[in-house]
Amino acid sequence: MAYGDQNQIGTKIRIRYVQGVAIDAANVPVPGVCVGVFTEPDHRLIGTVKTDDSGKFRLPSIGRGTYRLVAEYQAFGVANSLVVVGTRGEKSVVVRMRPRGIDSTSYIEKSSPR
Repeated sequence: MAYGDQNQIGTKIRIRYVQGVAIDAANVPVPGVCVGVFTEPDHRLIGTVKTDDSGKFRLPSIGRGTYRLVAEYQAFGVANSLVVVGTRGEKSVVVRMRPRGIDSTSYIEKSSPR
């Protein structure tokens, strides 16, 4: 996985752990999404994982700090957000995968899917 400035979001999401789930527009889990964590601001890759059959991922060895969380999967847009990993914040994130296109983009949020 290499870093690209695609769909870059500057809003920081505070999370306790680098873990979450990737789902599509219908809230269906998306297996096989490549999730990477990059240092900020120099964008060095420090960890990757693919979502499992239930769309879940976890990178337990990421320490406290500010990172860039990027999720990509063929045919879907790239999700790219700043995350602050620490003792406060949400326990996980939701990566909402959207088809590539002009009017939609994948994104990362801190709330749980409904």
